[in-house]
Amino acid sequence: IKSIEHSFIDFDEYHYSMRMYYPHEMDILFDESGFKIEHKFGDYDCSPMEADSGMQIYLCEKYW
Repeated sequence: IKSIEHSFIDFDEYHYSMRMYYPHEMDILFDESGFKIEHKFGDYDCSPMEADSGMQIYLCEKYW
């Protein structure tokens, strides 16, 4: 997905770019940025991240 257009009832439009990341890409990005991933969740209910999860939520710690 390169961009998304969203119109509200009052017809305001908001344009923004978005990049989708696979979980293994996030692992690399966090590691290269100095973060250790403590937990990965697939939703706000703290369910495990799985292939069909709708979200990627990471709990990280900065290592020195």
